[in-house]
Amino acid sequence: MPDVRYASITILHADGRLETVAPTDQLLLGIDAAQYELREGPCYQAAVDLMHIISTDLAADARFLRYSAVAVRNAKAR
Repeated sequence: MPDVRYASITILHADGRLETVAPTDQLLLGIDAAQYELREGPCYQAAVDLMHIISTDLAADARFLRYSAVAVRNAKAR
């Protein structure tokens, strides 16, 4: 992403816990932790307020027929 100095990925776990992964700088760990504690900020908002797509059984999920076939085939090949 052009003109981005710092970036990380926020993961929302099924138990509601938020986790920062792949930070481009360790500085982000504290900054993201503050967002999670305060329950505000861009990463927090994106993780908890936007629509999430969940598939509990990807092999049977009719929404993603072509992708599901590829993902399941690759998973079985491991």
